[in-house]
Amino acid sequence: MRALTFSAIITLAHSTTLSLATPVPTGLTSPLTPRNQFCQNDPTTVAGTFLEGRDIPPTNLHEGRALHPRNPTAVWCAPGSSTYVTVRVMQTLPSAGVMTLINEAYGAVVGHIQSAGDGLLTGGLFQWTTDTGFVLQAWSTNNHQTTWGVLGAAVTALGNYMTTSNIYGSLTFYIYDGVNEVGAGQIGPAA
Repeated sequence: MRALTFSAIITLAHSTTLSLATPVPTGLTSPLTPRNQFCQNDPTTVAGTFLEGRDIPPTNLHEGRALHPRNPTAVWCAPGSSTYVTVRVMQTLPSAGVMTLINEAYGAVVGHIQSAGDGLLTGGLFQWTTDTGFVLQAWSTNNHQTTWGVLGAAVTALGNYMTTSNIYGSLTFYIYDGVNEVGAGQIGPAA
């Protein structure tokens, strides 16, 4: 019986691993900790913090954070809120059609807020198609809910980004309310 017990202990000892790991002290930062993103329309503002409701002239854009081919994603903050979008342009489109879409979609969002109040997007989805053949779609993501107010701020940021950078086009975007990704969307030709 002792031989069986001894053999079981030896077998279990072989299946365990020696660990010299110790707990990581709190208060230390990891080199993998994400760095803050800054608003390209106000390089002194961390994306997700409140951006004062003012127009920032294009001359204040920081050249080092400008959109260029190696980094085609822009971070653009909505004035007067903590909402920002990350934008990736896929293909250029006529500016008039895209801005008509932005203006109409924003009008629809504001109209909804005025008539029904702010709240969650119905079914987690918003879609607006214009007579000019363009569509804006936005939906809730990342287990968060997009509200009409945050969507309105995101549409404002998209329009501000396009007019300031003079880049109009088919694009994908993510919507952040503070530090949380709450939605995603796209702009492009209607199918």
